[in-house]
Amino acid sequence: MKTLIEKVLREETGESSYLPKGHPIVKIITKIINSNSDYETEVTNFYDETGEEIKIKYSINKSKVRFLSWGTLEGTIYLNIDGLLMYDGDGWVQLYGFHDIPEYVWDDFYEFILEYVSKFIPIKDRGEFLMDIEIPTRFK
Repeated sequence: MKTLIEKVLREETGESSYLPKGHPIVKIITKIINSNSDYETEVTNFYDETGEEIKIKYSINKSKVRFLSWGTLEGTIYLNIDGLLMYDGDGWVQLYGFHDIPEYVWDDFYEFILEYVSKFIPIKDRGEFLMDIEIPTRFK
């Protein structure tokens, strides 16, 4: 039975090993990410020990997912960063580049996205669903 399912999946995806855009898993990932499009965190400024709020607004550009082997998925989520904001005490200030916030904030953001997606994708262990997130380094 396992072999038959793998054969049907290969035939469904055609020449590409990636699932088509209309595949339920690809649709689920898109819907999940677009339904929760804000990430907020606080960054501590160690020089004067103040905290600054950071908000990342995002949407999915596309996702590519494929089966590596039975039950194991691999893919890439391509995100658009629709807004990168910092609250400086007087109001929200627009930031324009990847390096405008500390790298650990991006690491936490990646973890947040992967954790959020793994709540809805039926997998036993998030380690079975390998996912890279690619974002641009400059924003509008």
